[in-house]
Amino acid sequence: MSSIRWEAEFTLQGQDAVAGLYEVVFYVFDQYGGMDSHTMSIEIVGGTPIAGFTGSPLIGCVPLRVDFTDQSSMSPTSWSWSFGDEDSSSQEHPSHTYSFPGTYEVTLSVRNVCGSDDEIKNNYITVGAAPVAGFSGSPTEGCMPLRVDFIDESSGNVTGWSWSFGDGDSSAQQNPSHTYDSLGTYTVTLIASNTCGSDEESAPAFIVVSSCAIRGDVNSDGDVDLLDIITTANHILGIVTLEGDALWAADCNGDGDIDLLDLIRIANVILGLGSCAPVD
Repeated sequence: MSSIRWEAEFTLQGQDAVAGLYEVVFYVFDQYGGMDSHTMSIEIVGGTPIAGFTGSPLIGCVPLRVDFTDQSSMSPTSWSWSFGDEDSSSQEHPSHTYSFPGTYEVTLSVRNVCGSDDEIKNNYITVGAAPVAGFSGSPTEGCMPLRVDFIDESSGNVTGWSWSFGDGDSSAQQNPSHTYDSLGTYTVTLIASNTCGSDEESAPAFIVVSSCAIRGDVNSDGDVDLLDIITTANHILGIVTLEGDALWAADCNGDGDIDLLDLIRIANVILGLGSCAPVD
């Protein structure tokens, strides 16, 4: 009985199997060294797809619309997108709008008759939003001059600060300090901003500045006495210049001017014959 050996040359599998029409040759050998061959055609319709994609833009402010483009190879026939915010799509080239700030992972799964593949891009989309302004200050009440330390408590990625202290002064620092030199009640405003926008927080009557001085006690030693008369007289004569609490205390009658009437009234306080005007 004759011996016949068959051999075939054919290896195409997995992702090496590029789509196309291939010729396969079969060789037949017998025991006497004879050989014959047979050629046949085999069509490969495709291989396992390789997932790939891009998106644009990758950074922006809410609402951020991102256009995704499938760049997978090996002719996928279905697509499954996950945008990282619990939303998805089965389109080949979808668009998606991100409505909340955050950093998002995007995944594309592709499939055809030969198999499937995934592409995952971590921290791929970054979405920002305008900040929400907020602040605190301490102390909010006290005697003139009153130093207040302000603390920015805004949320979001703040890159700019604009403070208004209510007395005509302002600051661009994140956590400024400010000294109030005049009596009064002040509204404080903070505008926090970034590349996505701005927000304003205003606190009416947030700071209350009072005078803790005693009318007539010009030298602030706790007593109304002859030294206060001398100091007030020197101010009237231009020998010294009173400021702040001392200037306020020298105005014993509370009329806004420092003059002889104030000297007389301070003297009456010392003598027990009267008192200064009440505190404003």
